[in-house]
Amino acid sequence: MKTKTILKTLAVALLMPAMLLTTSCSNSDDAINENPSKKGYELPVTVNVTRQDDATTRATYTDNGDGTGSLGFSTGDQLFILGAEDGDGMPGWFYGTLTWQSVGTFSGTLTTENEYTGTIDAIIGSSHAYLLPAGYGNYGFLTVSTGEGWNASVEPDFSKTFALTKAIAVEQFSFELGGYNSLSGCIELEPMMAILNFTITGLTPSTEYAVVLNNGTEDVGGNVTTDASGNATFAVSVLNDTDSQVLTLTVGGNPVALNLDGANNRTLAKGKIYNITRSAGPTYPSISTVTTSDYGKVVCAAGHLHDANTPVPSGCTGVGVIAKVTDGGHGLIMSLQDAEENTWTLINFCESVTYAGSTMKRLDGWMFDDCLPSYTSLGSIAVSNWCIASKDDYIAMFQNLGSQSNADPISYDNNVNAKITNAGGKALNDGYNWGYWCATEGWSFCYWSWDIESDHNNPVVSKYVRPVLGF
Repeated sequence: MKTKTILKTLAVALLMPAMLLTTSCSNSDDAINENPSKKGYELPVTVNVTRQDDATTRATYTDNGDGTGSLGFSTGDQLFILGAEDGDGMPGWFYGTLTWQSVGTFSGTLTTENEYTGTIDAIIGSSHAYLLPAGYGNYGFLTVSTGEGWNASVEPDFSKTFALTKAIAVEQFSFELGGYNSLSGCIELEPMMAILNFTITGLTPSTEYAVVLNNGTEDVGGNVTTDASGNATFAVSVLNDTDSQVLTLTVGGNPVALNLDGANNRTLAKGKIYNITRSAGPTYPSISTVTTSDYGKVVCAAGHLHDANTPVPSGCTGVGVIAKVTDGGHGLIMSLQDAEENTWTLINFCESVTYAGSTMKRLDGWMFDDCLPSYTSLGSIAVSNWCIASKDDYIAMFQNLGSQSNADPISYDNNVNAKITNAGGKALNDGYNWGYWCATEGWSFCYWSWDIESDHNNPVVSKYVRPVLGF
């Protein structure tokens, strides 16, 4: 049997050499038998069927393991034909299921509404043909109905196109259909579906996961078990011209980013296989879910919460530690680094903003851009950008981070610094020479005490700044 080797895509060109349609009733001498039980007449027929550039179409897909595959018919494949031709001497409605014989030949019986003694060529041009892959009834994707003939149909269920292998998806869920081409003398089939062939990495080895792909209209899914390396492989068929941007995928209930549109902003093409590898990786809660039990946890630039006393994992950027939480998933994040040293005069000129019930001074960009990135959001969560918090906020944050300071009021200590340095940050300085500003006029703090700068007698003296983000 001829086969066609493909690289990632299924060709859909219908460039065919002329092939004759052959029937066992191509002249008036052929027998046409009335079948009262079917309320019609039976017409034996043999047709040539093709797709792509040979006569072997694709009910069987063989993966060669190198990104290529072979397509071909297989034993048990069927072709469902239906149509109507009205008028004197015409068969009226007709339908039938033909069985694959060899190469591209299918044979079987058409049931016609009226007695017909003409040639198949005269009526077959009005027919529609659907490929019924061997074993299609086991998958629930295609349902064949004959009814009273004029109600005959093949109906696809687009919610049942999940497969554990690319081969099954291509064989069973390509939804091949077509019609008669008088130039080639063949019924020419082509797929109506695109195949998404997934490899999802970063999962727990040898574990079953529920997979759900939403195609913009309905959910398609099933269960898949990972291999010893934590990889899940599966395939899903989606209707051609589906906008790739509407697709969403969850594995084990956790979303997996697809980003299939990218710069191409593409719709999915029928007959094409898209090989998609994505990492599920571990999932982390959002800062929008914080509670007081999360004090000391590390926040990354994506707005995720990571374990306390541990640097964020590879691929994440550490920002700070959760130091204050208010109702509704809001609070303050203490930076892992200092901003620029500055003076009260310049800080006092900064805009006052309120986040999480705290009124703070928002630093101008030049006050931190040599030390810290600018953040107006962490992931999808809006944040204040870097601010200096009030005296009471810093006291509360030090307490929440475990300070056992003897200062009155309480200041930071080794416990607080450990939370910061264990997360990959820089310890708050001892402050003996400089101290840290807060946004409460007249106050600054250091490792061992709080200082009252009476009326800020030295407003041009620089002090350290350990900023926070409000969210």
